[in-house]
Order: sequence, then structure tokens, then C-alpha cells
Amino acid sequence: MKKFEFSLQKVMEVKETEEKLLQRDLYMIQTDLLEAEKEKDQAEKRLLNEMDEQKKMNRKKTTSAQFMLHRDYVTCLKHEWEGTRQKVSSLQCKESEARERLLKKTQEKKTIEKLRESRFEEYRKEVKKEEQDFLDEIAAQKPKESNWEN
Repeated sequence: MKKFEFSLQKVMEVKETEEKLLQRDLYMIQTDLLEAEKEKDQAEKRLLNEMDEQKKMNRKKTTSAQFMLHRDYVTCLKHEWEGTRQKVSSLQCKESEARERLLKKTQEKKTIEKLRESRFEEYRKEVKKEEQDFLDEIAAQKPKESNWEN
């Protein structure tokens, strides 16, 4: 009997490659997300520190020019923090989409793998049946023992 061949083997290999690429993409997005979250946290800390400093300036004697300059700096820090927050949000959406694409590709690959397994099981049953038929044929062709030896 000929060797087992799965007609969708190339399709399965393509699905595996696509799955690996999607896994790599997800990893890259997760790395970017972690970095963006760190940036957001750092921006938030700077903002809070400067807001505390601004409160202290209210209690101290400072010139209006110094106060306005510091207020503008705090406003700039708020914009920076908002930008990092939006970047994190955007990357979270990308991560979610990448996870969904990966899940879908994994399901497609598993479907083909299950089909391959069932076809291989059919192939094994067919091979066993052919072997049994061959053994039955040999057994049927074997000459029957004669009673001459009695």
C-alpha cells in the first residue's frame, strides 16, 4: 500500500506559518504596550509631582511670571500624559484585535489538524484491513493437512 498523503498538507503548513507570524505580531504589540504603559506611568508621576509643586508655589511667595510659567509646564505635562494614555488605549485595541486574529487562525489550523487525524485513522484502518485480507488469503491457500500421518 502506498504511503499516507494528506491532500491539505500544504494548507496546514501555511496555516501554521500564519499562526506563528500572528503570534510574533501579538508579542510585538504586547511589548509596545508594556513600554507605553511605563511611559504613561512616568508621565503621570511627573504631572502629579508638578501639581504638588504648584500647590506649594501657591503657599510661597512667587512672582506671577514664575507661577504662569509653571502652570504652562503643568498644562504641557497634562497633554503629554493624555497622549500616552491614548497610545496605551490604541495599543490595547490592537492587542485585542491581534488576539482575535490569532485565535481564529489557531482554530482554522486545529480544524485542518483534526481532519488530518481522521484521514490518517481511515488510512490505518484500510491498511489493517488489507493486511488481514492478505493473511486470510494466505491461510485459505495453505494446503490442508492430510490424514496420511495417522
